[in-house]
Order: sequence, then structure tokens, then C-alpha cells
Amino acid sequence: MIKKLESKGVSKYKNTYTPYFKLFLGDMLPDEVQSVLYIDADTIVLGNLMEYQELAEQFSENISVIGVKDVAARIAKENYGYSGQQYINTGVLYFRLKQYREHNCEKKIIRYMERNHKSFRFADQDLLNLSISEEIGVVDLKFNFLAFVYELSAKEIYKMYHLKPWQYYSQQEIDKAKRDIRIVHYVDLIGHPWEQNTKCPLCNVWMGYHKKSLFQSQNFPFVKRCMTKRVGIQIWKLSKKLYCAIFANKIVQKVIQVMSG
Repeated sequence: MIKKLESKGVSKYKNTYTPYFKLFLGDMLPDEVQSVLYIDADTIVLGNLMEYQELAEQFSENISVIGVKDVAARIAKENYGYSGQQYINTGVLYFRLKQYREHNCEKKIIRYMERNHKSFRFADQDLLNLSISEEIGVVDLKFNFLAFVYELSAKEIYKMYHLKPWQYYSQQEIDKAKRDIRIVHYVDLIGHPWEQNTKCPLCNVWMGYHKKSLFQSQNFPFVKRCMTKRVGIQIWKLSKKLYCAIFANKIVQKVIQVMSG
């Protein structure tokens, strides 16, 4: 897999090709495996996921991958000309491998890499959404609840990421998901629970499971933050409204993009 990506000239993401591997599960797994639920390591499963499978299998035959909407649709549009309707987060994905193989999704992904971009800000997430946007389905936010969303309103999210309401979930949908989170996903906006001086929403959930784990004896902090993230965390602690206003500035977002590589 690494040789295949290298041969296409694809740039590593944070010095590794690992995030891209999930996009080739159809080739990596035996043909008799018809579906797979992929879940990132920076998550905690809090509830039954059978409903996710049931919903995913109800989609029409043209849908191959099912996930939860992500906040980065506008960023993908500005960086790569993304024009799809369903920009999803790839931290939790349900692959209908039967359809994924029949629709030659992996070949479409490779073809996109060959003809278009070789480097992506959000690695596999941008690549998946850009290359097979018409074969993506969307499910409820509760199946991949981004932790920072817990302390923000829908309007604040729209403002921060310059989104139209249809590009993300409504306030009603967010509130409903909060009451029944099945998977919480600790994406890196204001830090992770395992990092120094973080103010990550739902940290208490992660800490609770950490205390029950084999790693409970390890001391905190595990990881120190860069200066940019430390400043961001302090602003978040001071005022989420101020943080959202600063983050919404497109110049600030460009600086963050450059500094994050």
C-alpha cells in the first residue's frame, strides 16, 4: 500500500501514509467481508452501534460509504474546489464493501490522485470526499460526535467554519445527539484529553475510562502543546465566543493551516 501511494506521488500526512490505508479496505480484506465499521483510535464508544449498521444498510445501492458530516466542507471547497453535498469526517466510517468494490471506488480514488492533487490538508478525509462524493451517505451526528461541538451552538459552528446551515447539523440535531452519543471523537481543535492543560470538552468521559484502563498508573501530562495551541486553549477557557470570533477570521485560519503543515 505504501509503495502504491509513493508511486502516485502522494504526500505523507504528518510523516506517515497510515491515514490513507482505510480507503483501500476493499482490496486489503477478503471478498467474503461485505461490510466494515472503521473507528479512529482517538474515540470512545459509548453506546450500541447496531443502529448505525441498520441505517447504513438502508441506503440505496449507489451509496458505498456512510459517515457523519464534518465542519471542513468550506475549507475543502477553497483548497480543492470541492462541490459535493456530503462532506463527511473519516474518523468513523461504515464501508459497504460489496458496493465499494462493485463501484470501483478504490480505482476512482487512485485516478483522482493521479489527475489532481497529491497533498491534502485533511489527508484521507479530503481524498475520500473529493473522489467519490456521489457515493457517500450521511447518518446522525451521534455516531461520530466531535468533542468540541459539545460546547458550541450550531450558529457558532456555522460562523467559525463559514458554513451554510445545510452543510452541517441543525441545533435541534446537535441537541438530540448530545442526549445519545454513541461515539465521541476527540479531534484536535483545542487539544486532546491526554495533553497538557487542555480544555477539551468531554474530557471527563475520557478520564473516566482512562482510570479503568491498563494505563491508569501513567502520569499526566502525556503530551505538551505547541505555542499556538496553548494560546488557543487559554482563549477558549476565557471566552468561547471570543475564540469563535478569532477562529472565524480567514487570515487566522490560513495561519493555522500553514503552521499545522
